[in-house]
Amino acid sequence: MRDSRRHIFPSRVEVSLVDSANQPGRLSLLSDDAGTARFARCLRAAGHEVVEAGMAGEPPSPAAELVLLLPHDADAECVRQHIPRPGQSVLCLLPEGASGERFADLLDAGADGCLVRPVAERQLVAWVNAGLRAHRVNRELRDGEHRYRTAIKATSAFTWRLDAEGSLIEIDEAWLELAGLSREQALGWGWLAALHPADREPYRRAWEETQATGAPFRHEYRLLSADGGVRWFVDRLAPMRGEGDTVTEWLGVAQEVTARRRAEDEARARVRQQAAVARLGQVALAGSAPAQLFDDACQAVADGLPMAYAKVLECLPGGGRLRLVAGVGWRAGLVGAAEVGTDEDSQAGYTLRVGGPVIVRDLASESRFRGPPLLVEHGVVSGLSVVIRGADGPWGVLGAHTAEPREFSEDDVHFLEGIANVLSVTVRRHQMNAELAENQRLMAIASRAARLGGWAVHLEERRVRWSDEVAAIHGQPPGTAPDLDEAIGYYAPEYRARIRHCFEACASEGVPFDEELEIIDARGHRRWVRALGEPVRDGRGAITRVEGAFQDLTEHKRAEAELHRLGERLRSTLESITDAFFVLDRDWRFAYVNREAERLLARSRDELLGRNVWTEFPAAVGSEFQRSYERAVQEQVAVELEEQYGPLERWFAVRAYPTEEGLAVYFRDVTERRVLDERLQQAQRLESVGQLTGGVAHDFNNLLTVILGNAEALNEALAADRSLQPMADMVRDAAERGAELVRSLLAFARRQPLQPERVAVGPCLEALGPLLRQALSEEVALRIEAAEPLPPAYVDPAPLEAAVLNLVINARDAIPGAGQVTIEASAVTLDRDYAAVQGDVRPGRYLLIAVSDTGGGIGPEHLQRVFEPFFSTKGKDQGSGLGLSMVHGFVKQSGGHVAIYSELGYGTTVRVYLPVAESAQEAAAMPAAPAPVEPASGEIVLLVEDDALVREHVENVLRGLGYDVRTAADGAEALATLQREPAVDLLFTDVVMPGGLSGPELARAVRERRPELPVLFTSGYTQQAVMRDGRLESGVRMLQKPYRRAELAAKLREALGRTHPAERRRD
Repeated sequence: MRDSRRHIFPSRVEVSLVDSANQPGRLSLLSDDAGTARFARCLRAAGHEVVEAGMAGEPPSPAAELVLLLPHDADAECVRQHIPRPGQSVLCLLPEGASGERFADLLDAGADGCLVRPVAERQLVAWVNAGLRAHRVNRELRDGEHRYRTAIKATSAFTWRLDAEGSLIEIDEAWLELAGLSREQALGWGWLAALHPADREPYRRAWEETQATGAPFRHEYRLLSADGGVRWFVDRLAPMRGEGDTVTEWLGVAQEVTARRRAEDEARARVRQQAAVARLGQVALAGSAPAQLFDDACQAVADGLPMAYAKVLECLPGGGRLRLVAGVGWRAGLVGAAEVGTDEDSQAGYTLRVGGPVIVRDLASESRFRGPPLLVEHGVVSGLSVVIRGADGPWGVLGAHTAEPREFSEDDVHFLEGIANVLSVTVRRHQMNAELAENQRLMAIASRAARLGGWAVHLEERRVRWSDEVAAIHGQPPGTAPDLDEAIGYYAPEYRARIRHCFEACASEGVPFDEELEIIDARGHRRWVRALGEPVRDGRGAITRVEGAFQDLTEHKRAEAELHRLGERLRSTLESITDAFFVLDRDWRFAYVNREAERLLARSRDELLGRNVWTEFPAAVGSEFQRSYERAVQEQVAVELEEQYGPLERWFAVRAYPTEEGLAVYFRDVTERRVLDERLQQAQRLESVGQLTGGVAHDFNNLLTVILGNAEALNEALAADRSLQPMADMVRDAAERGAELVRSLLAFARRQPLQPERVAVGPCLEALGPLLRQALSEEVALRIEAAEPLPPAYVDPAPLEAAVLNLVINARDAIPGAGQVTIEASAVTLDRDYAAVQGDVRPGRYLLIAVSDTGGGIGPEHLQRVFEPFFSTKGKDQGSGLGLSMVHGFVKQSGGHVAIYSELGYGTTVRVYLPVAESAQEAAAMPAAPAPVEPASGEIVLLVEDDALVREHVENVLRGLGYDVRTAADGAEALATLQREPAVDLLFTDVVMPGGLSGPELARAVRERRPELPVLFTSGYTQQAVMRDGRLESGVRMLQKPYRRAELAAKLREALGRTHPAERRRD
């Protein structure tokens, strides 16, 4: 049913026209009849805002206050289809002939008023205005009711109604929800079931008394809420009276007062707790013994919270355990005996660690620590504990516990802390009294040990009262009290006037004194003493006494003198040590700097003493120096480091030790050692690669010897075959490239056999000029400068030319476009200092060849690796990476030195230092051209080669050259062949042969039998067998594998000489 307060307007009622004071309204007119447009016009003319729509269209505008329906008939369904939104009213203007029954149906469907057509425009306007007034009155009533209920809810109150007999007839749903009752359960007197059992009967009695007198009702009670809690409420009831002043019903408000009741309870508890703290404080001030005070404190805690258990725990020596020294509620025998740990199993231990109050609501679910046996065995669930502080930190723990779940308020915590503060004051006072008594005992001991005593002079008596210790210092018995002149007489003559002046100035002017002087005791011994004095004034400010202290300083003075001597000795030692040394105080200021530290730091001690190390050396801030020094001080550990200090361009090895004053630092300059270590490591790397390279070269050269020889034979045999000869050329070229690669590796490994001679470097470079220019592009210029006269170099000319060519090619590749390559030759002298820094150079005279370019330079990250084999900064297929490594190996093997200098963006210079020839004989500018090869004349050659493939190949080549050949696979077989055939003209032997005799050993054995027999050695890798310092021994002929047929023929003729074999055999 609709609200009974809505106004219903019957059909054809006479309504008065509204006056101009009526406020216009917002109307929604719904009609499917075009003839009703006049109604809209007249309503707009009356000032109303009208929105028209069809009956089947959208629902009424939500902004409309009133909906006017004009249906074809009086069917109630049209109203139901357009039920207004909350806050809207509906008026129906029915067609002519609508019956009264339809009115009732429409009102039931939700209409607020009905009117039957026809109707005049003025009548329609008056009817709509009346409907708007009714709508607005209803809206105000609804809003007022809503505000009232909202206000009630804001005060946590509930409204309800009782009949005259006190039976509940209406109550708020929120109260029912809070109490957990249904409306049916609450009606009548059923609502009393929600009250605390102890409060039901008092409530009923209070109600009966009110009902009897008719006076207003007020009563407080506890409500059992549906969530299991207990809440306090106050009910107020006022009677509603009817005719004859009889009570017709009661209107009530129930308001929750739980917070107030709790605050009142807490206030009362707080007052009790404060009183308990005050009483305990009075007991403490009365000087109660600590044990009794602890018992009183536990009882006050148990009563004031209240709690079942209270305890005082004292920390035992060592800090690992606490003992129960007082308590309430614990089983007999535990107080004074039970102990708990300070580890994670203990609430008390955790309290000590955190330092503040610790609240435990449920010990079983506690995650911060586990319950100790003392609590678990008593079924403790909740607890509160605080620290009892002593003079030097925590003394113990005060705790309270209960076997039931318990919440603790802030006041509870403050109460327990208040009790703990009283105990802390008592504990500290007890500790201070004990400490004072101990200090007095210790002072007496210290006075005797420190030879310290007191004295006093009453100015009226002019007599000195000495303490026993002062008398002993003077060599007198206890109780001695000389007059002032006698006391001054003990001072050495040179100090008497001084001490008298100090005393008189103190006595007359109040000037205190503190002097160190000498006395002569009763035994005639001179003693150093310290005499202190100050005035004592009376109430009027007049000086009546002089008193002070007197100390024997004799041993102190002796120790001071000895310490001074030790300090001077230490200072002398620190100044003479080879390490640099300085001391920093705790503020990182220099306290001492020795001479070596001044030299290495390039700063005088006057510049550094008293200044902060990080201010004076800012580049060290944030470096390993600062991190290590700070770690040494913070962790009190010695630290060692080796680090470079950039501004000084030096490496330092540092040892730092923490001291009581700060930090002691020893350091040495290890820059030179670091450089030598780096060079040694590089040399070791190069040596390792060299050993690997040389090991492979021998076998590889044997294979290349066979390949190259057969390629030459094929080339000659296929000279007429144009299709196959190029293939033979390709095999030969590949073998020669392989041989060149092996020679480069041997040069790097310093394993190639060198035949040094005196070489005039200037003419040699000029002769190489055309070849070098051909190696350069047209955009790159070549300049050769040789400072004449130059001493001759002692090198093998062929590898020298190859080295210069490699350097020029590298320089060319470093120039991206146009540029210049410069070759300079000069005589230089490398001194001992340079040799010491480089580590692998002998001091002396050298012939310097410097090759410079104007290219982009080499980065520092690559500069240390340029001499490594196969290392290259060029692109793919732009070099083997062996050029500089071959130069390095050749120069080192020749007894020289290589240095490289480069700057990015400017270019690179490689300096080659060659040994100077020792004798003054004429130097060869270029190696002599090889003599033409003479054909063989049937000479007998003994070929010794352990590799069968090579042996067979060389035998065929020798026979092809016209020689008669005998072969042997090792040295023993060769000696046997010579024994059988003494007509052998030449021994051609490999150097390295596994097992038995090597080539040089075989040669020595042969020369013992036939000293005149020529020997020609061959090898792919000599392993120093026929070399000395990287050079062939004098008189040794060597043919390096792999070799070409022509090279073999030339070496054989050179070894055999130009004499006919028959003539040699006759000789």
